[in-house]
Amino acid sequence: MTPTEALTLLNTLVSQMALSRAQHAQVQQAVVVLQATLAALAKTVPSATIAPSPDSPPAQE
Repeated sequence: MTPTEALTLLNTLVSQMALSRAQHAQVQQAVVVLQATLAALAKTVPSATIAPSPDSPPAQE
């Protein structure tokens, strides 16, 4: 899942929740901040892919 896909999923889930107007506005603001952060990271890191580092322990299943 890419960061963009994750944001899209988050948006979809939030839109299905029963939130008050104030809560909905806060969530929308948070999503905008996340999108801006991702855009800034994409400019900083040429290939911004989220992957475990080679020396990290294997994921627990």
